[in-house]
Amino acid sequence: MDLYPKHDIVEIISSYTPLNKKGHYYWGCCPFHTDLKPSMSVNPTKGTFKCFACGANGDAITFLSKIHKKSRKEIFEMLKIQKELEES
Repeated sequence: MDLYPKHDIVEIISSYTPLNKKGHYYWGCCPFHTDLKPSMSVNPTKGTFKCFACGANGDAITFLSKIHKKSRKEIFEMLKIQKELEES
């Protein structure tokens, strides 16, 4: 089940930190460390993010896992419940 397709990564991450589009990428301050200037890049084509300051990187599930401090399995379960609530 594809709960969060790759094209949604910008929407997901921008709900936690503001992103600005520059060229093909979106840039914002990384929420995983004290960031004074945008060091995190989000690639909507690949569905990935990368912070060039702290090295955090991955897909939307990895981002949610890190931000909520939960396992990928717990995140999938959380998203499954959220999707079921939206459909009812």
